[in-house]
Amino acid sequence: MRRGISAICLLALPACVAPFGTPPVAVSVGGGVRLGAPKIKSTDPAMVHVDVGLKPLQLIREWQKRRADINLGYTFEAGAGPSRHGAFAEGTVFPVVDRSGRIGISAQPRLWYEPGTDKMGLGMAARITGELTTFVDKPFSGSSSSGAGAGIAYGEAGAGLYLEGAYAKIGERPNVTIGLGLTVRIPATAGVGIGFPR
Repeated sequence: MRRGISAICLLALPACVAPFGTPPVAVSVGGGVRLGAPKIKSTDPAMVHVDVGLKPLQLIREWQKRRADINLGYTFEAGAGPSRHGAFAEGTVFPVVDRSGRIGISAQPRLWYEPGTDKMGLGMAARITGELTTFVDKPFSGSSSSGAGAGIAYGEAGAGLYLEGAYAKIGERPNVTIGLGLTVRIPATAGVGIGFPR
């Protein structure tokens, strides 16, 4: 497929030019323990959890000191018991807001699916997050032997830590997870990329 695209680029132009854009997102990666999961190959209750969500309020500069936030995205867990993935919605309130940081309390309803058991279920998580943030509005560029790109980043950027407790019921099986991890806010981007055919 890549060779086919390169051949088309070579016939059409000396380089492929394509616009790109990414929305404002937040990514959380953490670990913890899952209690009540059925045993698979080991008895280790440790698990890994990943969230990737769309955070539209990160685009509004005047709302950087807002007292609430919303998030909608994809979630994944693997480790203790069967792996599972699904969708989540999140509402957050910030009882503590400073010039460059804040503490948030979140509720996160989750819809789970376990491919290994072909079962679906619901869950709920409560999360406490402390983060440092800044507002980004600046251009960026970069290049390598295979291409180059330039654009602008706009929106909140930040990083923090979270502590989470969650409950889920998949089929008739309830379980509880306790975890902690890192969360990162990534601003929206827009730009143009150039790929050099080989």
